[in-house]
Amino acid sequence: MQPATSATEPAFRLRVIDSVVRDNLAEGQGSGLPCAGAGMALHNGPVHIEDSEITDNTASVLGRGGGLCIGADVEVRLVDSLVSRNRSLESGGGLFSEGGILWLEDSTVSLNTLNSAPRQGGGIYAMGGEVNVVGATFRFNGHVNPLTASTIHAEDLRRFSLSDSSVRSLSTGVGIEVFDASVVEISNLEISGLRTGVTLSDISESTIENLTIDRTQSDHSGLAVIDSQDMVIRSLTVLGTGGGSVARGAALVAELAEIQLENFFLPTIGSRTTAP
Repeated sequence: MQPATSATEPAFRLRVIDSVVRDNLAEGQGSGLPCAGAGMALHNGPVHIEDSEITDNTASVLGRGGGLCIGADVEVRLVDSLVSRNRSLESGGGLFSEGGILWLEDSTVSLNTLNSAPRQGGGIYAMGGEVNVVGATFRFNGHVNPLTASTIHAEDLRRFSLSDSSVRSLSTGVGIEVFDASVVEISNLEISGLRTGVTLSDISESTIENLTIDRTQSDHSGLAVIDSQDMVIRSLTVLGTGGGSVARGAALVAELAEIQLENFFLPTIGSRTTAP
């Protein structure tokens, strides 16, 4: 199969097409990289990966990036691919990016695990740079026992964009948590089976459209927004969220936030909304 191309697509230094990266062990880190990248460690780009599988790889020492490690300013486009059953000790069971630019399109990130604290980003951990996700499926990513941790953890980003995707787990973790980002855009997203659906903190500008959060645990929030400005929420549905205090148990928790809210649906019994 020929790789997808477009007028704006960069000239890729590396193309990986219809390939399998499996059963690799990283006991250290790549030169100049912040993480191990047991499956692939990328510090030059741009890189295009398509119709490929990155599975059953382990980052055992530094503990970051079981499947894929992306270095600073490296642009990686992952299309129609599978990142599954990778393991890391600390963060980014599936993918770890420090300052990179990640494009994840029409791909599945599933069953990636972390083996120790701080247990962040079972599927993706990103620090700095950008994360852009379209048409992705996230299933059962987290700490191995019990299945805790966030599916996606991102902080200090220029941009976080997630659309036409779904996140599912059976855990006490968080679906998506984003801290200190300039722009956050979330649209057409379904989250189910997690303690908290989405946590956004210290966001400069954000838009949420068509977000559905189902079966979150009754003592935690569906959507938590903290210390954020210029937020627009359109068509938010929160199901299965119980009552509780302002800090916990609300369908929407907002602290020190500026929010424009439209088309907000909540269960009629046992739910609570807290506003600025």
